[in-house]
Amino acid sequence: MPARVDSIQKLDELDNQRRMRGEMPATNGTFKTTVRSGQVSFVPNPNTQRYVSALNQAAWDFRELTRDSIYLQKALTWSKRSLEYREEGSLMDTYAHILYLLGRRDEAIEWQEKAVKKEKERNSPMITTLQESLQKMKNGTLK
Repeated sequence: MPARVDSIQKLDELDNQRRMRGEMPATNGTFKTTVRSGQVSFVPNPNTQRYVSALNQAAWDFRELTRDSIYLQKALTWSKRSLEYREEGSLMDTYAHILYLLGRRDEAIEWQEKAVKKEKERNSPMITTLQESLQKMKNGTLK
């Protein structure tokens, strides 16, 4: 949590520059760099992606495992932190679900509507699931 957004993004920028110069190893576990006909391709921003994914997954896991407001508040902090890096529908969905569980229904609906809108723009397969959650939030039946 204490890592600043710009610090993580700077690490990615430096790594990307090293990869482009061919100074980094071809793999670092799950990410791969390939060189073909003078072109270099790689997954950009792996540090940011790992950090955001870890925050969002931890927040969602807490959402699944507990209804204790103290733990849900912590999960909300993690989820909000992930949104500082990027506003993606899946991240907004997590944030909305936790808000809803904390009794902040109007805010939850607002964030879920943002998630639906964002994923519609991308023509994402997540739209149906997000819309179902939104409807349940509006009906007061989300669990």
